[in-house]
Amino acid sequence: MPKTFFDPRNRRSYNKLQEIMDIPNLMEIQKKSYNDFIQKDILPENRKNQGLQAVFQSVFPIYDFNNNSSLEFAGFSFGEPKYSVDECRERDMSFSAPLKVTLRLVVRETDPETKVKRIKDIKEQEVFFCELPLMTSKGTFIINGAERVIVSQLHRSPGVSFDEDETKGQTLGRRYLVARIIPYWGSWLEFEYDANNVVFIRIDRKRKILATTLLKAIGISTQQKILSMFYETETIPVNDQAVDRVLMDDVVDAGTGEVLAECNTLLTEDHVKKIKAAKINKVPVAVPGGDELLSVHYTLAKDNTRSKNEAMIEIYRKMRPGDPPTVESAAALLEGLFFNPKRYNLSKVGRYKLNKRLGLTVPMDHTTLKKEDVVEVMKHLVKLNNLQGEKDDIDHLGNRRIRSSGELLENQFRIGLARIERAVKERMSILDINTAMPSNLINAKPVAASVKEFFGSSQLSQFMDQTNPLAELTHKRRLSALGPGGLNRERAGFEVRDVHH
Repeated sequence: MPKTFFDPRNRRSYNKLQEIMDIPNLMEIQKKSYNDFIQKDILPENRKNQGLQAVFQSVFPIYDFNNNSSLEFAGFSFGEPKYSVDECRERDMSFSAPLKVTLRLVVRETDPETKVKRIKDIKEQEVFFCELPLMTSKGTFIINGAERVIVSQLHRSPGVSFDEDETKGQTLGRRYLVARIIPYWGSWLEFEYDANNVVFIRIDRKRKILATTLLKAIGISTQQKILSMFYETETIPVNDQAVDRVLMDDVVDAGTGEVLAECNTLLTEDHVKKIKAAKINKVPVAVPGGDELLSVHYTLAKDNTRSKNEAMIEIYRKMRPGDPPTVESAAALLEGLFFNPKRYNLSKVGRYKLNKRLGLTVPMDHTTLKKEDVVEVMKHLVKLNNLQGEKDDIDHLGNRRIRSSGELLENQFRIGLARIERAVKERMSILDINTAMPSNLINAKPVAASVKEFFGSSQLSQFMDQTNPLAELTHKRRLSALGPGGLNRERAGFEVRDVHH
């Protein structure tokens, strides 16, 4: 027999016709999202890597600058709420529970003979983090005595999108195509064309960098490798047909060892005469395509970097102008931008979208970028530029997803913990680590402030509409495109407001 959701009473039906199906729980989206976030009633060892658990595991362990000590996450627990829901309403209090985190400080020392680091001391302590608002049985929050609702957000899904900017296209006098790899968190990577058919990238919408420089920096370091990824090779006789064809490899005089024409050279009549004189009859060239398909050739021709290290340093110079570049710092910057799970995450949704759009088979748990992703995005952009394939509509609901209360709060926790991480590293280097306890190293105020700010002043945290029960329910199930990471009222044009299905 069906039961009511809020009280354990049986719901009796006196209809002549029996109900075909149970009434669905219309509040499930709110309650499931928040319960998955806190996992309050699940034993610590049985908790899934999601919500609060995932946030703590992504930030911890925190190492000091010398890797001699580390602060590790061991688990979290909730205390009992100080006041009931009704008391909070009467006293103008927040209905919340204390969040306590168990942290482990591991101190290491180096053996003077073997130079191997071994554990010297382990200290474990439970640290109070913040008062975390709890969801009531009705799917609401009591903040300072007022009942609030966290409205779910409709935001752009992580993944890849291919778009055409028609206004910029009119200025350039040609199609202006842009490919964007959008992560769940981390740096945006954009590919675009200029007026000369050269492909550039922008990292976080900063200065333009040649796309082939990025390919070299991630390990596709030779011109031959890059060309072979985008063009098929055919071997043709050295005659007038070879003029205006792109060489796929260096042409070397076997007798003298002299390079007659370098890879990626657009052959001219002079080149053909020179190669014929060296008694070379055939050369490998790219299978002909339109001028648009030669964009990789034009990009490589402008690229002066010759190795992986040079390419990394070039990216470092563009991203950090004024800083003296070294190979180590350039490699660390690139690693942190796209290949470090702590700083870059596509999420499972983003990885699924990327695989589906580009026809890849990368495992779903691999949420950082891979070489194949960058190459395939560039291939698709080159095809689109040659009028092959379809571009995406960024306002289509298929390219958007819903972030509910739990996920929105997870992002706030991540912001707060990122601030804590920097402070902990500094304290580990200042304090005497042998006598310090975890509570001396961590100051959880940034997390508490981040949570308080979200519930108190976020666009998505709203006073509940209590006109009538239906207005209440509608408010809890509402979707908003505004809020952090969403749209702006001022900038939202007609296209976004239009119906997309």
